[in-house]
Amino acid sequence: MLVGGLYALSLLGMLTIGIFVLPIPVVATVLLVRRQKAGLGALGLVAGIALPIFYVALLNHDGPGMICSAIEGGTACTEEMSPWPWLAAGLAFMALGISAFWFIRPRPAPPVPQVNDTSRHLDLD
Repeated sequence: MLVGGLYALSLLGMLTIGIFVLPIPVVATVLLVRRQKAGLGALGLVAGIALPIFYVALLNHDGPGMICSAIEGGTACTEEMSPWPWLAAGLAFMALGISAFWFIRPRPAPPVPQVNDTSRHLDLD
């Protein structure tokens, strides 16, 4: 999940820190995929993408529009986006990762029924 979050952070910060963060999830992905039984863990990448998207939704929780706050010596105003599309995208990625894990996970084999062979012990007089 952390690796997916780093991918999303690289994408969201593409013009600033994204290019410097991108090698970290790439190396982590290579290391994780090379391990045995890494297939199910790779689904955490999908769910992990939701974390930075949720953070963007949180940062814009007062939006949409111009949001002003009082600071020492005046006011500071920032333009905020609507948080709802970001929240919907985060929930979609989270639901996709969780449901994919749920449907692909290995299930235990059904128990083998025990058959009582009593024919050897019958008295056939």
